[in-house]
Amino acid sequence: MAGEVVIDRTRLDYRLGRLEPAVHDALVLAVTIDAGDLLGRMQSLAGGDLVQVRTGKFRKSFKASVRQRPNKVQATVGSKSPLAHILEGGANIPAHDILPKNKQALLMQMASGKMFAARVHSPGGKIDPKMVVHTAFDQMRGSIEADLIEAGHAGAASA
Repeated sequence: MAGEVVIDRTRLDYRLGRLEPAVHDALVLAVTIDAGDLLGRMQSLAGGDLVQVRTGKFRKSFKASVRQRPNKVQATVGSKSPLAHILEGGANIPAHDILPKNKQALLMQMASGKMFAARVHSPGGKIDPKMVVHTAFDQMRGSIEADLIEAGHAGAASA
């Protein structure tokens, strides 16, 4: 679900073995800052005009993490929430009946008052994709790439 900048690094790993400490540290800093910025952008989009529904749980489901190894610095920003996947990619909901789970009838609050029903038929519907993760990543892709290049150069210069 999360967008990625992927570089085939099999040959790079073979040649480098590990990153120079100064380059590694500069990349960790840049990746951590960019992951936080991307997380903030995603949460902002999820709470704004793009989604247009109550989004408290949706916004809170976004997480960012940074993993580092001697030859790699990796950030992951996204959500594992089923709601996030539905809102991101959209969904078609087929017509179905809604039945009570714990009681004998469903209580519905209507303008004319309360109404009880043993079952309610839903005609289904369509949820249009909101593309929060992809939109945020596409907006930041250029600056993320520039930050990583700059961090690599700065780390190499100080090594």
